[in-house]
Amino acid sequence: MLHKLASKKEFYLALFSIFILSVMYVVIGLSTWAVNPIESPLEFCEKIADGLVKEPMNSFSNLSYIIVGLVILWNIPATKLDVPNPMINRSMYPLLYGLGSIYIGVGSFAMHGTNTHWGGSMDWTGMLFFISFPVFYNLSREYEWSDGYFSIVFFGVFFLTVIVDTFAVISNPILIEDYSGTKNLRLQHLTRDYLWSLYIGIWIIQEAKNVTGNNLLWMLSLPLVACLTLSVGAPLTQLVVLCILFASIAILSHLKSGLPIVRKATPSLWLG
Repeated sequence: MLHKLASKKEFYLALFSIFILSVMYVVIGLSTWAVNPIESPLEFCEKIADGLVKEPMNSFSNLSYIIVGLVILWNIPATKLDVPNPMINRSMYPLLYGLGSIYIGVGSFAMHGTNTHWGGSMDWTGMLFFISFPVFYNLSREYEWSDGYFSIVFFGVFFLTVIVDTFAVISNPILIEDYSGTKNLRLQHLTRDYLWSLYIGIWIIQEAKNVTGNNLLWMLSLPLVACLTLSVGAPLTQLVVLCILFASIAILSHLKSGLPIVRKATPSLWLG
């Protein structure tokens, strides 16, 4: 029994942490956001309700992310395996990915459930953690980073971004006035618009590279099409800058290809 618990310790620790966070949410919430005026009326396609959970559907739908994260943690092997893929081995990578999924669910619940500024910060940092992880993970496999080097780069960039974004939320200075029509470029635009979009574009480039065997045409076209068709209300300057960055990164990644990563694209990728 003890051996079985030890082999699934990541799962049980995560489950216990979720329980503690849930208790804290109820205990603290009863005297704060359940009764105080709303700090940040989000209204993401749902009317704000009274009580502990301001947006019930938007909040409880995030349990799906938490369940997926727990499933990932449960499936981490009990011992090291002789396999080339670290994501199906007992390593820090599936642990971080599972925790990232739980993080994004907890953070989004905090934002939609409380409608507070700190809830919004939890939501954004969770999304940042989740979307940046596969980018650095792919780089670590392509260019043979050690676990230690990956940890330094991934967590270093993550925490630096969080610090800069926190400062931007508090002061949000103007970097360039009227940089796109009448819109000013603020510090928060760099962290929440440019950097966020950049991670998504790089991830698309990496997966296109892995699936097509380093085909430059696909690596160039997919992020550019996504940028130009999926962006809503983005300034023209931002789209131009992002497209230039995506094209430059795609070409650089094509030329400095690193080790190939085998991807079984069918059927899981297309179903996803």
